[in-house]
Amino acid sequence: MSAGIIGSQAYYLFVVGFGEEIRSRGYAQSRLNEAFGRPWKIWGTSFGPGLIIASVLFGVAHIFQLGASRPNVLVGLGAMLGGLFYGMVRERAGTFLGSAFVHGLNAAAFEIYQDIF
Repeated sequence: MSAGIIGSQAYYLFVVGFGEEIRSRGYAQSRLNEAFGRPWKIWGTSFGPGLIIASVLFGVAHIFQLGASRPNVLVGLGAMLGGLFYGMVRERAGTFLGSAFVHGLNAAAFEIYQDIF
């Protein structure tokens, strides 16, 4: 592997995954959970409206990604669904660190896929 590929993977794993999760699940979802509580439960994991709201905001933020020539609603929808998954990981783990790790791995794997295909 070249240094560029390794650097790119490190960027997606640590900067993208952790950076977005600190903002979306670490801060936003946590504050929304404080405001609305976590009254619902799926498979033993408590969650609430904060998960839904944070995921929608995450999706909206991805509609208008930097460098995109125009807004992309499908990217936003995919990000919102990913946000629901990452949010449930955060709720299950009790911290954003679990969702940050999963998000970073997903972003790095997707980047490798794009490089190959």
